[in-house]
Amino acid sequence: MDILFCHDGPVNCDENERYYSIGFNDKLLDRYAAVFESVGIVTRVDRTNKTSTYDETDKLTADKYRVIEYPNFLTIRGIFANKRNSTRKLEREINQCDALIIRLPSFLGSKCVKIAQKYRKPFLIELVGCPWDSLINHGLSGKILAPYMYLVTKYQVKKASYVLYVTNVFLQKRYPTRGRQVACSDVELQYNKQNKICCKSEHTRNEKTLIIGTVGKIDLKYKGQDTVIKALKELKANGFDVKYQIVGPGDKSYLENCALTNNVEDNVVFKGPIGHDRIFEWLETIDIYIQPSLTEGMPRALIEAMSKGCPCVASDAGGMPELLEKKFIFHKGNTNQLVKILLNAYRNGLFSQGERNKEFAKQFSPDVIKKKRNAFYQEFKNNVMRRLHNE
Repeated sequence: MDILFCHDGPVNCDENERYYSIGFNDKLLDRYAAVFESVGIVTRVDRTNKTSTYDETDKLTADKYRVIEYPNFLTIRGIFANKRNSTRKLEREINQCDALIIRLPSFLGSKCVKIAQKYRKPFLIELVGCPWDSLINHGLSGKILAPYMYLVTKYQVKKASYVLYVTNVFLQKRYPTRGRQVACSDVELQYNKQNKICCKSEHTRNEKTLIIGTVGKIDLKYKGQDTVIKALKELKANGFDVKYQIVGPGDKSYLENCALTNNVEDNVVFKGPIGHDRIFEWLETIDIYIQPSLTEGMPRALIEAMSKGCPCVASDAGGMPELLEKKFIFHKGNTNQLVKILLNAYRNGLFSQGERNKEFAKQFSPDVIKKKRNAFYQEFKNNVMRRLHNE
């Protein structure tokens, strides 16, 4: 059975025609290949004349998974360049495949839903986030597109025959479906010798000396690190000596300026990108992990911190309130609520959450996730095969 996986991506292609992507690589497509015989990916491709700097683990092997390129329609040039030919090519590919797995929210994904409906091709939607929360934090253009994408996604999910949600409650409530559904996170924790559990319930540091940390790209404002930086000012005024370590790639200009404005530049440490294997080592060096995002589905970074037994605090974006106790959740962007949690970290029991977080994270073990996901894919496949047989 031949399926196409559809999402905006993007995937990068270097001068040697090698495809790479942190999120859309062999590891992702392997999960579909475990159930379906042939897998292709329809996505935007950003080409460069430079040699790739990505790790081998980020490789997308074109000989193994065919790559169908779609132009970058998120630019003015891309909107008008070869749009007709690209749409015809996309329609031809969708018409020739047996079924589609379409990841939403995405502009290309929504387009593929419409084409699949036109050619009566069965499709399964994977809903991994909320387009409203995501776009509303992307300047004027995002605010204009947010209502449109919210309504389109809501309609497409409602009409879909199969929907996989990465949350247990949040996305299901906002984007309900009439079809078959399953709650199954796209996060799979990998336990190995380097990722040994390190519970921080026994906290021995000075009460007012803290190391807090966040993982996420530093030039995406919706990751919310500025909320934590603004909180440092109030913590500092209350006699706390806090170091905020930010892990992740990107341009740090905005966050540096935010730290200067709040007079906490000496309290913010930009660690830069850290290899995934070393993230777990870094988690052992901090006292509290914070996920301050303005939009999320089910964040890997927070779940990995929980798996290490870290005391964790998060915003109420996406599915994060499903992961932590309510008193350790603050309203996204609300600095005052975050400050209150951190000022009372000892009295509110934050440092006794390590064992609880570690135990909760076990539901994201590969065996549990794969079994549930593969069963849903297999049900979808069986339905498609019966349909093809009847035709």
